[in-house]
Amino acid sequence: SFPDSREYIQARLTSPLQAGNTYCVEFYVKRANFKYASDRIGAYFSYDSIYLNQTDPLPYVPQIANPLCNFIRSTSTWTKISGSFTASGGEAFIIIGNFYGDANTVKDSVGTGSNVGYYKIDDISVTACVTGINDLADINTRIYPNPANDRLYFETDMNTESIKIYSV
Repeated sequence: SFPDSREYIQARLTSPLQAGNTYCVEFYVKRANFKYASDRIGAYFSYDSIYLNQTDPLPYVPQIANPLCNFIRSTSTWTKISGSFTASGGEAFIIIGNFYGDANTVKDSVGTGSNVGYYKIDDISVTACVTGINDLADINTRIYPNPANDRLYFETDMNTESIKIYSV
């Protein structure tokens, strides 16, 4: 009964993003038990908090977006949305939601209940991306062999709980 109505989640980052740095972003979503599923969920980074006294879609293009046609239908399994972008500098807030109007939002009727789509969001992460092995040269780190077939070894003096390595 409210065309183009949207709600968003917004949070202040622990520190503003630095100009020219690339940031890796990930968060998890799952569908709440309502009628519709969609593929239009993304994250927008803003310099200031955003408040509009309306329910229309926010007029911004998200820097991180769920891939088109990747409908998030499950109410029991979390779906990771991730990506990276280069900051303009000074972005201090993350806003997550559907930034598209009804005309540009494909929806899939998968549930029962109210005639809406609603999502739960969890485990939001925004970190500076490490872009390659050479970026680790200053921190006494070894990754070998390169190229690797079955096993890849990682040695470091860094104090860290986890390390992610991505294959090109």
